Amino acid sequence: MSRILYLAGWGRSGSTLIARALAGIDGWCTVGEARVAWSLGVLNNQPCGCGAPFRDCPFWSAVFAAAFGGMDHGLAERMASSGDRVQTWHMNVLPAPLLRRFAGDRLGSYVEVLGRLYDAIAEVTGARVIVDSSKMPSYGYALSLMSGHDVRIGHLVRDPRACSYSWAKRRKNQPFGRMRQVRPLRSSLQWVNRNRALEKALGGSSKAYRLLRYEDFVADARGFAGDVAAFMDDTAPNLSHIEADAVRIAPAHMAAGNPNRFESGRIALKLDSEWRQNLPPRDQTLVGLVARLQMRQYGYV
Repeated sequence: MSRILYLAGWGRSGSTLIARALAGIDGWCTVGEARVAWSLGVLNNQPCGCGAPFRDCPFWSAVFAAAFGGMDHGLAERMASSGDRVQTWHMNVLPAPLLRRFAGDRLGSYVEVLGRLYDAIAEVTGARVIVDSSKMPSYGYALSLMSGHDVRIGHLVRDPRACSYSWAKRRKNQPFGRMRQVRPLRSSLQWVNRNRALEKALGGSSKAYRLLRYEDFVADARGFAGDVAAFMDDTAPNLSHIEADAVRIAPAHMAAGNPNRFESGRIALKLDSEWRQNLPPRDQTLVGLVARLQMRQYGYV
């Protein structure tokens, strides 16, 4: 049985780069944000991380053929609309037993189809560990409901001031269009809500949950990867692709994610501290007020 490492958290936390670094371990692969493979991939045909349009990608074509006999638009439409039936706020407000019944009622067929998708990914890749960086807590909860799958949650956090600065920056057009911007207040509120939901609904089991900090990855990527491998019960990972200050990454079939999913080769690692100089002081203060309790919990104050 393959294992699934689900990287969950708020956007601009380094999940795409971390997923690609982990995919360099022998027997591991990353599929990027498979949550939107239905909408951005099958329906909108946006490019896979390999550069090919999704419906022309040999990897995803093989996966969908193995799972469903091909890319069916009707199924993709149903899956794209069904994933929002359980949301982050449900995870924050519903007690655990009620949440499980609520999610089971709303996501039954959705979860069954997801199980077939990940079984096909394991079949096509032969991977022991599949890394999914979809980030949404609700999708991670849906994955946890799949029977016969070993799903483990990597709860990824990054300093919310750095996230807010990254979301606020203007970015150039990418192959799939312009990346959206988010104001610091909204970014910090989302950071708090997603982290609360992950702790409350998925953080109860030490076996299946691990808190991961982006800053620890940048400071010691090899040590970080070794710890994650141990969390996934991979006791002798080959980490030769990770250097002291860089990681060598190969092309990957990532359904969606940060634009660095299109890059490959040697990627330098350094702590991005631009926010200290370029995020306005009033925004730094605002984010600190909104997120203070969890910032202290995660070591950011």
